[in-house]
Parts: sequence; C-alpha cells; structure tokens
Amino acid sequence: MLKILKIWKQNSIKFQEISNKGRFKQLFEIIRYRFHGFYPSSYYTIPLFSEFGKRPLISEADYIKFEKYLNPRKQGVVPFNKWVQSCFWKANGLPHANTLGFINKQTGILNGKTINTCRSELESFFMEANFPLVIKPIDGQNGIGFDVIDKYDNQKKYLVSRSKGKISIKSLLSSLFDQVEKNNGYIFQEYIMQHPSLVEFYPNAVNSLRVVTHMDKNQNFSVDCALMKFGAGHSITDNNNVDGRVFAIMDVNNGTLKKAFTGSFSQDELEFHPDSKQKIYQFMIPFWKECLDLALSAHRHLPFPRHLGWDIAISEDGPLIIELNSFLAISVYQKGRNDLMGTTAFGKSYTHWAGLN
Repeated sequence: MLKILKIWKQNSIKFQEISNKGRFKQLFEIIRYRFHGFYPSSYYTIPLFSEFGKRPLISEADYIKFEKYLNPRKQGVVPFNKWVQSCFWKANGLPHANTLGFINKQTGILNGKTINTCRSELESFFMEANFPLVIKPIDGQNGIGFDVIDKYDNQKKYLVSRSKGKISIKSLLSSLFDQVEKNNGYIFQEYIMQHPSLVEFYPNAVNSLRVVTHMDKNQNFSVDCALMKFGAGHSITDNNNVDGRVFAIMDVNNGTLKKAFTGSFSQDELEFHPDSKQKIYQFMIPFWKECLDLALSAHRHLPFPRHLGWDIAISEDGPLIIELNSFLAISVYQKGRNDLMGTTAFGKSYTHWAGLN
C-alpha cells in the first residue's frame, strides 16, 4: 500500500489533465487494477487509465505465472548465466559479443587461463588487454553494475572507468565484491563497436535491438516483436532506469522504427532522440533482417524455453548476440502499443493458457 501511495502522490496531480480523472479517482483505480494483477506503475506507464478494457493487456502478475509456464525452471548443475551463455554461443558458432572470461571473489578464467582474483593477476590481464573492455555482473540485469574500462596506465597503476573515473585495481576489486552483497562474479567482454548510423543516435552506449522469439508446442519458431533500445542522458547502457531509456518498436516486416517513447511515466511520443535530435521515426535498422534471423537461429539451438528476448548489438559487419532474457519488462512492450496480446504466437499461447478463448 505504501508503494501505491508513493506512486500516486508523485504523479496524480500531473496526470489529472492527461487522464481527466481526479486524484482520488486515480487512487481508486490504481487499487482496483492492483486486484487485477497490475503493478501500480502500470497505471501511468501503459497507461491503464486510458487503455484498460480497450485492448488486450496482460498484467504483471499473470505474466510472471505465464513466463514460468513457458520457461519452466529446470534442476541442473550449471546455471545459464552470462558466462555460460557466451560459451554456448561460441560452441554453436553464433555471432556474439566476445567474452574474455569471468572472475568471482576468489578465482576466475581470463583468456582461457585460470587465475586467482588478486591485483597482480588482474594487472597482467589489463597490461595485455585491448581497450575498451566491458565488465558486468555474471547474472545482472537492468544495467546494474555495468561499467566500461577505457585504459590501464601501467606506470601510474590505475584504470580509467566510465562510471568511477581513475581507480586502482585494488579499489576496483573492493567496489566489485566488498561493497556488493550476494555477488556471483563478473564477466569481461570486448566492447562492441556499433554501426555508425547507431552511433549518431547515442554514442555513449551500445544501442541494441531486443528481439522477442516464441516457440509453440510443435516447435515452430517465430519473431513476435522487436524493440530498439537507445541510451539517453548520461547513461553508459541502453537500459538504465535512472539516466534515461528510449525505446521504439521496430516493424518486423520492413525494419523501420515507429515513434519512440521513454521508460518513464511520460506519454509523449518521440520522433527524434531527445539528446542527439536524430530522427528515430521511420529509421531503418541496419541488418534488421539478419538480426531477426540470428535470434531465430539462436532460439533453435536452445529449444527448451519457449519465450525469449534477445539483446542484439549491430556492428558495421552485422549483428552480434549480447545476451538473452527469459523475462521481459511487459509494461514497456504494452506501453509501446505492441500487439503482444493480439495475433502473435505469444498472445495466442497466453489466450489458450488463460482460457480466454
């Protein structure tokens, strides 16, 4: 209830004019939709106050149940984290972001060699590395813990980090492990040099295409939608919740983008990127068809989960898998007015599962 009140207090005055609903009417509806399984934020994000009942929508509570039905958790020895994912892409010859290794608090593997996680061993790695390098949690999400290392000064013994500035290896290790609870380690990746046309939109992050694929019970694979993600503000990722996120649905028939929107409660549609002023609307994504084909090919190599979101970077030479996600921020897709609940394979499967037909 406290979360409901906080969201309501922060947004109800602003949304009176947009929704044509008084503040207490908004609060009543937020509580009402919560009983339908929708998170309070969806009232302003989707927005439920104008879309509920007008088009098919899936609540967060139902999506959580349905996602576990489509992607059942299996008991196994190896968790499918970002390090294991990278090994899987490599083993199957799928173009992917080159992962150099991982470290946890005690040990790791870098460039194929087992190391102890200490200053001297990491110093040897950084002295031979090609920069910039990406470092991110082995099982992280939403860009939390993501960083880029731009250089290592061997004489002065410091790294240059985009989020932390100049930092010693000892201080870096402390920030990674001593200041973070329940951390399972980090992977190191080569930084992807993205396609020049995407650099023009936002150069401080690798802007990626999220391709959502679905496998039906007969093992027929399809692309349900694709969502272009751009960094914004001061973000060094394209999915930062604080510094900015800009999304645009891609037409999977021709590779062009629809009008963009942000991850905030703003209902404004954007034709242009808010920072660079580059036109997003009707921009054709380079290698768009190859991106869809890569996602489908990768899913066919992993025919156990049925519903997956693929983050795909686009270089000058073509698409590269960054990682996959089994769980989507469903409100973002519904805010983008994408027809996930309509004629897609996902929508048909959900309708059958929920007994709506």
